[in-house]
Amino acid sequence: MVKSETIAALKLRCENLLLLSPCNLYLSAGGETTPFFRLQMSSVVSAVIETARKKQVHALERQLRETPQANTVLLWIDPFRLGYLTLAVGGGDARCFVTFGPFVAERISADELRYVGYKMKLGSDACLLLETFFGILPTFDKAERDRAAAVLSAYFASDSPAFALSVEDHPIEQPGEETLSEAEFEQRSFVTENYAIEAKLLSAVEYGDIEYIRESFGSNMRSFSLQSMVHSRYPNDPLREMKNLAITGNSICLRAAIKGGLNSSLAHNMSRAFAIRVEQMTSRESITDLIREISLRYTQAVREYALTNCSELIVNAVILVHRNISSSISLADIARQLHVSREHLSRRFRQEMGTTLTDYVHRSKVRESLPLLASRKYDVARIAFLFGYSSPSHYTKAFIRQMGLSPKQWQQKQGSEHAATEEL
Repeated sequence: MVKSETIAALKLRCENLLLLSPCNLYLSAGGETTPFFRLQMSSVVSAVIETARKKQVHALERQLRETPQANTVLLWIDPFRLGYLTLAVGGGDARCFVTFGPFVAERISADELRYVGYKMKLGSDACLLLETFFGILPTFDKAERDRAAAVLSAYFASDSPAFALSVEDHPIEQPGEETLSEAEFEQRSFVTENYAIEAKLLSAVEYGDIEYIRESFGSNMRSFSLQSMVHSRYPNDPLREMKNLAITGNSICLRAAIKGGLNSSLAHNMSRAFAIRVEQMTSRESITDLIREISLRYTQAVREYALTNCSELIVNAVILVHRNISSSISLADIARQLHVSREHLSRRFRQEMGTTLTDYVHRSKVRESLPLLASRKYDVARIAFLFGYSSPSHYTKAFIRQMGLSPKQWQQKQGSEHAATEEL
């Protein structure tokens, strides 16, 4: 049984170290975990981290059963290439565990992150939240990880012998690797309505989904919050913290709107005007209202300027296609959701977009798949399933129809063009 005095002393040490730490700290004692947050995060991200942290503690306990006298710091690198350092303090029933992290052990692209999330049965919303969270994490190279491990050992286990660093790397391709089941993620609230609002904001802005933004802010659920995406730099200045929140929202909505086709000059003019207004705000309530306005104004701009020649029916059809880019969505599915007949939707889509809706779905999926294909890290079968195709052959047929050559031929062409560019 861990004594309460010991736990209190360790908590105080964690609080003191947190003042200098770029990452979170977690203290596991007596079957309970106390987090010390340097990085704010949503419940989705917290659940991912908590799952990884529990595995680290179990792995270190297993090592200590084999070598009880060792002073071991465990470096755990998860499939998302996030790193954690875990140290055992004390022994026997009084043993506690301190975890430092997460930090970025290896930067991966958004497409790679999405693929790892797919393999681990994470939804697209959770992957979007993780991608945003990764943007505020510090990156530690090997030397920095070694120094952090030494600091942990010296600070929490100064009376123990010199520490040994044990490394467990868990890449997604590792044979026989345990993956979390979909049920486990649901039990940990990986997909909740509140955080779906955060996850889908950028997608809503990019495709001019005004209705989604209005519904999110007007519902009984809590309003959209960027708090989980921003590093808390001014804990003693709530107004400055809210201004940072609004600045972050302005920046990510700007990028989403430009990606959605909004003229970059117009988008940057909007961004500049919002930035000025943020600095002029004098209350947290007014900034909260401004964050809502920022989201809505960018979304409206995309709808009015980037999709100006399309009817509401076709705009909504386009939105549904991109919301379900990883699913096997059909003309019938979209027509049913829009409460129109297949024939009417098909006719209107061809009139306004110059192509069939089915062809547009395949074109969108193929274009989204190009970065993964270009990376050469994933085979055609995996990419096919990631984008909702029932088999690699169906994906290949769609690819040939859109690109005029097979996925393999397209890869070879990219390699030839890259080599020619390097020669020049």
